[in-house]
Amino acid sequence: MVYLIISLILLLITALVIFVIRESRGFCSVYYSVSTDKLSHDLKIVMLSDLHNKDYGNENEALVSAIRDFDPDLICFAGDMVTSAWDTNLDYRKTLSFIRKLSSDYPVYYGMGNHEQAFNEDREKHPEAFERLKKALDEMGVRLLDNEHLISADPEVMIYGLNLPYEYYRKIATKHLKSGLMHDLLGDVDREKYSILLAHNPEHFKEYAAWGCDLILSGHIHGGIIRLPYLGGVISPGIKLFPKYDSGLFTSGKTTMLVSRGIGSHTIPVRINNKAEIVCLTIKGEHT
Repeated sequence: MVYLIISLILLLITALVIFVIRESRGFCSVYYSVSTDKLSHDLKIVMLSDLHNKDYGNENEALVSAIRDFDPDLICFAGDMVTSAWDTNLDYRKTLSFIRKLSSDYPVYYGMGNHEQAFNEDREKHPEAFERLKKALDEMGVRLLDNEHLISADPEVMIYGLNLPYEYYRKIATKHLKSGLMHDLLGDVDREKYSILLAHNPEHFKEYAAWGCDLILSGHIHGGIIRLPYLGGVISPGIKLFPKYDSGLFTSGKTTMLVSRGIGSHTIPVRINNKAEIVCLTIKGEHT
């Protein structure tokens, strides 16, 4: 009887390990739709966040193929496509090669995350890393939006890229945005166009919504790393338990925020019930 119990325990542990490995290595495509009266047509967007230099093989050809299957009009990165921690000479050439493949077929817009911001703020640890990244992206026609905005390839869509100071990624206790900071960084939102804000950290949703954009694309939380039924994500990279904005759609007034679980991992490369994802969003416009 003892041997049977031990065998069952070992079997369960083995099954759990296999499940965690499979969850942590693969990815899936998830599909969302929202509606607006500011577009005269439908718009398809792929949103990726938190790649953290992960390579699913052959410079992420599997990711490229999955994105092409959806065939978006635009691709938006919501930050942390690279990783800045620990290794000052981190090699992100495969990530750049992946982005180059996408940019050859689609307009690509790159929002800043805390790792890109770390390149920018800690020049002693990462000498010229930010400039090298920006130059490589410029050469492939990808705009790194550092508190900037532009009219997208779709003339009815304005894209804003928010780059928050690193202090607003504080661990454990959230530091809320000071009054007027969104306006100071990005100016007034263009209410005539459909406005998309690339804002890596979703913790500040209320402030983003008060600024007045239509859609926010975020990441950073990694889906909570471990997801429990009914409770959602367990812990964020900022060491906050059961983060409110862990993944999926959230609304406040006329603003919608879509949070990705991320397509890679960082620090602890483990996901449980929390598959990495490509976010495929269809914005349904008014049709005449």
